Amino acid sequence: MKAIRNLATAATLVRICMAGRPSTQRIRTRHPREGRFVRDARATSAHATRFTFCQLAFAVGLTLCCTVGWAQKTDDIGRPAAVIPLSDEAPPRLVVYPPLVEPLARGVVILQYRTENIRIIPVFGNGALGVSPRVGHLHVTVDDRPGTWAHTSEDPIIVVGLQPGLHKMRIEIADPVHKILVTEIIAVTVPGQAGSGPHRH
Repeated sequence: MKAIRNLATAATLVRICMAGRPSTQRIRTRHPREGRFVRDARATSAHATRFTFCQLAFAVGLTLCCTVGWAQKTDDIGRPAAVIPLSDEAPPRLVVYPPLVEPLARGVVILQYRTENIRIIPVFGNGALGVSPRVGHLHVTVDDRPGTWAHTSEDPIIVVGLQPGLHKMRIEIADPVHKILVTEIIAVTVPGQAGSGPHRH
C-alpha cells in the first residue's frame, strides 16, 4: 500500500508540473516614457517562480517513481518460492530426547522428539511422494522385535508394558511408501517397580 501511495503522489506532482509549466508567449507592456514595449518584470518573476516549482515537482515525482521501482525489486529478492522442489530440499533430520524421568519410574516410556525438513502426518501412497514440503511418518521398533508400528503425529511416543531392565528402541523416519530415510537408536532402562519382587513370609 505504501508503494501505491508513493506512486499516486508522484503522478499528482507530474500533473501539477504539466499544468503549471511556463507559457512560451512573452508578456509585453508599453514603456510610459519611451513608447516602446518591454517585458513585464513582475510577469517574468512569476513565471520564473512557477518554472522553478515545476522543476522541483518533476524531480520529486521522478525520485518517488524510482523509489517505488526499487522497493518492488528488493521485495522480490527475499521472497521464497511458492513451492520448493523436493530435489532442492534439505535432507530430513530426527532428534529424539531422553525419556521423561517421572513416568519412566512408573514403567511408562515417553519419548519426545522433533523433526526437521519433514512433516509427520498420516499420509501414505505413491501420490504423496511428490508433496512439498516433504511428508512422512515414524517407524517404532522395540528390542528388534518383528512388530513395528507407525507413529503418524507430532505427539510424544509412548510405550508401556516393558519389563524392568535395558531396552533398545529404534525410531525411523519413513516416507509415504515406508522407505526409511533416517534412523535413531536410543537405550532405555526401565527401573524395577517397588514391591514387584517375590514376597517372603
